[in-house]
Amino acid sequence: MPKEVLSAIQPTGDMHYGNYFGAVQNWVKLQENYDCAFGVVD
Repeated sequence: MPKEVLSAIQPTGDMHYGNYFGAVQNWVKLQENYDCAFGVVD
């Protein structure tokens, strides 16, 4: 059974490239080894 990961980001405005390179890109890598749940919160 894979380990689980829960992660969320709260951008200061609209989603932009900084969000992608800072968090979302790492989320893609985590999915290879973990059972993941991701979110964007307001």
